[in-house]
Amino acid sequence: MEHFLNWTKEKSNEVGFVYFVKVGRYTKIGRTKNPRRRMRELKVKEEDIIMIFMIPKYKSFERYCHAMFRDCRFK
Repeated sequence: MEHFLNWTKEKSNEVGFVYFVKVGRYTKIGRTKNPRRRMRELKVKEEDIIMIFMIPKYKSFERYCHAMFRDCRFK
């Protein structure tokens, strides 16, 4: 977490959610202000939710997570 806080240049401390969910055989990383609504939109079952973070600077944290897992990305 400390590494992320040093990495981000986002000025806003707006709190939101970053999620990791299984979609088929893949893991989706995304962000939202309303995780219940977003899980319904994605038609995610509760058992497919890997993790949901409530975090300040959530937009930057989602980009950070994508960067951390870039080598695992499906192309």
